[in-house]
Amino acid sequence: MPKDIIIENLISVESVWIASTSALKLGKASILLKSLKLELRVDEDFMQVMTLLLKYSPNLEVLKLWSDENEGWTKNWQMHDPDDSIVCLESHLKSVCLSNFKGEENEIELLRFFLKNARILERLTIVWASYADKSEEASEEVLKFPRTSHVVTFLYAKREQKFLWLVR
Repeated sequence: MPKDIIIENLISVESVWIASTSALKLGKASILLKSLKLELRVDEDFMQVMTLLLKYSPNLEVLKLWSDENEGWTKNWQMHDPDDSIVCLESHLKSVCLSNFKGEENEIELLRFFLKNARILERLTIVWASYADKSEEASEEVLKFPRTSHVVTFLYAKREQKFLWLVR
C-alpha cells in the first residue's frame, strides 16, 4: 500500500476515501473537478482533507458529502474559517448535499461553515439519517445561520422519502 497519495490533474473521480491529511499530498496543479463526492466523519482530520480538496478544486460546483457514523468524533470541535482563499467557495460552489445527517453538533458546524463561506451557494440539501431524532430542532437552528449567499434554498429529506421539502 502506498505511503503517500498524490492527487493531481483529476477530471473525474467516482469515489475517494482518504483517512487523514498525513497521507495526502496535493500536487501544485489544480484538481479539475466540477463534482466531488466524499464519505467522511465530521471531525478535525477529515475536515482538513475536505478543506484541502476544496482549496485545490477551484472549479468545483457540486459537493456531495456522506456523513459516516459518529464513532471517534472529536468533542467540542469547530470548523474554522479557511486561512487562505478557497476559489470554489468564492465563485463556483453552487450545491452542497449532506447525506446521512443526524443533527450532531459537528454536522451542524459543517453546515454553518458552508453557509458562511460559499458565496454563490444555490442549494443546501440535507438528507436525514433514517433514525435521526433531532431533525426539527437542527433544521430550525440551521435556518437561523447567517449566510453569504442570498439565493440559497434549503432542501430537507429523509433517506427513504422520494420527495424533498424546501425552505428558502
